[in-house]
Amino acid sequence: MQSLRIFIQRLPQIQAMLPGSTIVYVDIYYSAFNLLNQPEKYGIEVTNRGCCGLGEVEVAPFCIELTPVCNDASKYVYWDSYHLSEVSYQYLAKYLEAEVLPQFNF
Repeated sequence: MQSLRIFIQRLPQIQAMLPGSTIVYVDIYYSAFNLLNQPEKYGIEVTNRGCCGLGEVEVAPFCIELTPVCNDASKYVYWDSYHLSEVSYQYLAKYLEAEVLPQFNF
């Protein structure tokens, strides 16, 4: 957590080194919690395991052709035991586009 605070404190310095750019820091974990707490709102049915393999221990490199995969990944918050599914990332992108980016003048 300390490294995150340092990073956020240094954002203005980083911004100053990149004229003409806009750096936006967003904590996506709050938004991801919406997927876990209100899955039915997003058409999600499975929140406690990933689509790949058993969904409890597999991470991307272990999700290979021989690993069983669920029938419909759009019903899962997670792709594997760590990474969000495509539908979860789509929700986050829409949230950022609608709620976060309008706060900045691009």
